[in-house]
Amino acid sequence: MNIIKMDSIGRITIPKIVRKKLYLNSNDSLEFFIKNKTLVLRKLKTNNECIVTGKIMESNFPVFGLTFSEEGSQLLLDEINKLISLKEN
Repeated sequence: MNIIKMDSIGRITIPKIVRKKLYLNSNDSLEFFIKNKTLVLRKLKTNNECIVTGKIMESNFPVFGLTFSEEGSQLLLDEINKLISLKEN
């Protein structure tokens, strides 16, 4: 768990490791809301953003209403293949 402090005007700094894992960049829009007395902060998705990598590219494509990049689709396929091989063994 990461613990961060809020400054006197309510700002926080999202740790670099969290920004990297969530593919957050300096001009990304974030949304926040309260759910069950917990503050939820998440990256605002765009229509052309890959759901796996978060990358926005013109070459991204939809599959069953979800948007993928080539990299994201390969990562997903690799994970599915790992799961299938585990179930077969």
